[in-house]
Amino acid sequence: MSIPLKYTNRKEQNHYFRAVETAKGKKRYYIVKNKSGYTDLIEEIPSGYEIVELPEEGRVIFRKRIPKRITEEEKLIVEDAVRELSAFNDFIIFVEGNQIIVFYSQFNSIAGQEENLTAEEADKMYYGETKKWKRYFESMFFTLIDAKKRIFSVARPVFLHLFSRDIAILEKSDDLIYLADKYCQHLGKPTFFDLIPAEWEED
Repeated sequence: MSIPLKYTNRKEQNHYFRAVETAKGKKRYYIVKNKSGYTDLIEEIPSGYEIVELPEEGRVIFRKRIPKRITEEEKLIVEDAVRELSAFNDFIIFVEGNQIIVFYSQFNSIAGQEENLTAEEADKMYYGETKKWKRYFESMFFTLIDAKKRIFSVARPVFLHLFSRDIAILEKSDDLIYLADKYCQHLGKPTFFDLIPAEWEED
């Protein structure tokens, strides 16, 4: 008996994947959460495709593979800096293409306005239900802008008003450890808003 491919996200929701043939004979893929009644569920990820869980709400997508320009070592540099230097107690490091993005839980605050809870503390406060609805938000972006020289820019959100924001570059360097250590230490602390975008300083 064949076993269909299954992906379980952080909300503990199971996802299965259908391969439906189009009128032109090509495959189109769909995600379903209940496998009952389907005979076209795939058993493995097709070549050139990937399953991705988006950090914001744990939404699962099935798509053509996007090449990752970031090495595992570079991801770990940022992850270690956030863990050791920032005030975040619940965060996700997400790699997308040429970017390393630091996401923080809704039970943490980007500039230390409120207490930064661990995942366990938040879950206890809400009777073990947070995994069903907890959200994460972007706080810092490390973007590879020169793949050959491994030059990165680091940027943060700039809040223009209540419902609008921009992303502003703080600095560029070929030393990712330097950038991560210099800027991640401000995450979850009041000094976050003291990080002045480079273009502001030029003005």
